[in-house]
Amino acid sequence: MSNQDTTYSCSVLAMPKLYAERSRLWRERHPDRYAVVLANDREHKRKLYWERRAAWIASQGGKCVKCGGTDRLECDHIVRNGKVGHSIWHWSQARRDAELLKCQVLCHECHLTKTMAENKVDPSYRRKYEREIYVGA
Repeated sequence: MSNQDTTYSCSVLAMPKLYAERSRLWRERHPDRYAVVLANDREHKRKLYWERRAAWIASQGGKCVKCGGTDRLECDHIVRNGKVGHSIWHWSQARRDAELLKCQVLCHECHLTKTMAENKVDPSYRRKYEREIYVGA
């Protein structure tokens, strides 16, 4: 028998079913390790992002600190030079809390107005600027 000849103990068609069963058994035996794998799952990250963001906004009063609006709330760094990163919602609790101490809740309009003022953008360019910043046009 040559090295290229291979004998399978089960049919190739049964492999996906066998893999699914092994995977299920591994998850049951190693729930702690599976939790780590799950944390890397994209859907799980999206859910964590929105839950953590909503919880922080609610803890800050759930309204814009400038106008009191409750629509399209965003996290704004009070001093933009102190900004460390964008994906703070996926950081560890301690690191996230330290970064959020430098933030405030602003509605989309107030956030855009503040950002334009910081960047010294003429208000007449507001529509074009909004499209470039938030849509990436």
